[in-house]
Amino acid sequence: MESESYDEEAASGGPSKLLAILVIGNLLLTLGVGGFVGYMFVNQSKAEPAAAVAGADGADVELPPEPVGTYSFEPFIVNLMDAANIRYVKVKMEVELSSQEVVEEIELRKPQLRDMVNAILSNRTYGELLGVRGKTQLREELLRRMNQSLTEGEITRIYFTEFVVQ
Repeated sequence: MESESYDEEAASGGPSKLLAILVIGNLLLTLGVGGFVGYMFVNQSKAEPAAAVAGADGADVELPPEPVGTYSFEPFIVNLMDAANIRYVKVKMEVELSSQEVVEEIELRKPQLRDMVNAILSNRTYGELLGVRGKTQLREELLRRMNQSLTEGEITRIYFTEFVVQ
């Protein structure tokens, strides 16, 4: 007798059919909500310009303006001022410029600027260049000294694209 009641439930769809409908309904609802949230996220990010980004502390941080021009220097390989060891630094840097005219002036003054960078680097020690603080101080000094040599505009930022100290 038990087998007859089981067969009747299976034939009429009983609890297994109801369970399948609930699972499929739940899946469709989840996909619909997820699709809507994704659609809103994509459209919101396209509509708002990326003028500010939330920083680590949650405060808005303004992004720097688009660079007007950049200039890539050939790598600098310089011996460091370490008396105990023979050490050197290899630095490849790109500079961001305030105007496109600065590129022409950098090309004209390239020997002077390269000599200046070589002199600044060779006066550093291994220890001074290891940490972030040393690289930041180097970047600030290079920026200040190079801008003193330029008359048509200025270098707004320096990016170290390669930095090897041995």
